[in-house]
Amino acid sequence: MLTVGTDRQATTPNAPCVISNNQLIGDMMVVMMNSATARKLGVGQGSKVKLAGGGGEAKALVHIYEGVVPGAVSAPLGMGHTVGDEFSKGKGDNVYKILTVTSEAATGASVWNGSTVNVTKM
Repeated sequence: MLTVGTDRQATTPNAPCVISNNQLIGDMMVVMMNSATARKLGVGQGSKVKLAGGGGEAKALVHIYEGVVPGAVSAPLGMGHTVGDEFSKGKGDNVYKILTVTSEAATGASVWNGSTVNVTKM
């Protein structure tokens, strides 16, 4: 599902039509969480939130989706381009800036599956 470009290629003019409302609404990135997590954080469908972690922050809208495990937030990667054309620039936020990258002990490979973020209502 490579519809939002890569670090080397921006979104093409035809790609925005395949980005769903579970990824982007207007220029705001959408993050998903289940209803129990949302209640615990005091947010609901469409709430604006700030995610902070890894030395950075990202802003998003909330989409309630029960397919996300309790206590977790699911965010789309590949957004938040700061350069490019009208189809790429300024859409969503760069999730990589809030992830904490560590090295896997067995292989030395970079992983971010242990990243933790703080979510606050805006």
